[in-house]
Amino acid sequence: MRRLLLLASLVLVGCGGHASMGGGGGTTPTPISISIQCQPGQTCPVFQVYRLQGACPANLNTSTGWTVIGTTSAAEFTDSNVVSGTTYSYDVEVLNGPVFSGPSNCISETAS
Repeated sequence: MRRLLLLASLVLVGCGGHASMGGGGGTTPTPISISIQCQPGQTCPVFQVYRLQGACPANLNTSTGWTVIGTTSAAEFTDSNVVSGTTYSYDVEVLNGPVFSGPSNCISETAS
């Protein structure tokens, strides 16, 4: 299991390998799990999770193509809708009152 820590307290956990499917002996991509942690002393009850196909862009504020894949108040979010061999980038935004905070840091993982 690989764990990468980002400065904005976003941790991506990517488990390598394939999960076996029953019956035909094929494989299915391993879901990508994102562990989300707030900065010390910060209350962060709701996160919006974004995904971009491909590597992290140089500038999150001006990049396009991000898709909201979920909103969660849990400490972990799992992206099961992945294709083996495809690289995905993830970003989270924290709900601050009625609006989201804006981009945090980006992290990429290739589905296996």
